[in-house]
Amino acid sequence: MPSRGGKDLVAEILVDIGALKGAQLALREFPSIMDNVIKESIKDILLYVEKIAKEHAPTDTGRLKQSIHVGNITKKGGQAGTNIAYAPFVEYGTGKHVTSKDGDKFLENIESWARRHGIKDEDLFFIIRSIRAKGTIAQPFLEPAFIQGERQVKKIINRHMRKALKQVDKLFKKFGKKMV
Repeated sequence: MPSRGGKDLVAEILVDIGALKGAQLALREFPSIMDNVIKESIKDILLYVEKIAKEHAPTDTGRLKQSIHVGNITKKGGQAGTNIAYAPFVEYGTGKHVTSKDGDKFLENIESWARRHGIKDEDLFFIIRSIRAKGTIAQPFLEPAFIQGERQVKKIINRHMRKALKQVDKLFKKFGKKMV
């Protein structure tokens, strides 16, 4: 507090050395706390992307939706996606199927799909002709999920930063008390 005695206006500051040593000890923990903030934030962002992708994934057999997962999370990044070979064709659609080296497989897959959807064999010709001429339309599920995930990044990181600051505050209090 500034002193009003005499001519000089003086402010006195007292430093608690024990508290400063406690602060140093607490700050030694800070890098690992921040590593955890980063890793947990990445994990939560990717889990959010996974959830949204599953909500947007078209469902026929459910195989695509069930295959969407999160993996390889580190403090530098991670992955959310699917390892299903046909996923890119669903996400982006296809071009014309004018010629096909796997023509029999193509017909087998279309016939299987038609049976699951109760489409009569006589109507199948028109579907096959349309796919061969125009391809299949895109049904994006992963890219929209990442776009929505990007919008959540700041919110998720802020949530983890608040937790980290509470941890640091507890450490300051803990180590400060020990040093006094």
